[in-house]
Amino acid sequence: MVPATRELSDLQTKFLEALFGEAMGDANKAKKMAGYDPTTSTAKVVKSVHQEILEHSKLYLATHTPRALLELQLMLLSPNEPGASTKLKVIQEILNRAGVVDTSKTEGTNINVHNARIVLMPAKNPSTIDLDRSEFKEINDIFVEITNEDKEV
Repeated sequence: MVPATRELSDLQTKFLEALFGEAMGDANKAKKMAGYDPTTSTAKVVKSVHQEILEHSKLYLATHTPRALLELQLMLLSPNEPGASTKLKVIQEILNRAGVVDTSKTEGTNINVHNARIVLMPAKNPSTIDLDRSEFKEINDIFVEITNEDKEV
């Protein structure tokens, strides 16, 4: 359901639902699916609901933020997976646009999640890191300890 800040016509509501649904962002398809007259300008339709499009875009990003964080966590287990650098860029963009990423001028990617800072640096060695559960838990415990020390300072 599309949030409304004002009263929208049925056509506008159907357009927004189609735009973020079956039309997959294609405004021309969404206009047709909503039932607008074919002679109606797509630009005019978009302009009439541009504020609602922006609001829904923010909600859409917020909806995908948890998945981006989960993907980031999986990347910690196998950072040298093929396509990892591209995936990291996509994750960074989603988190940045959703307001989670602390963009910095330093090397690596800085992510600020509930005041915990994670810095992902490029891999030095192209080999895959294989960790069993106990090794992963040990690394995670060290991370938590460092994070707690930062909070005390």
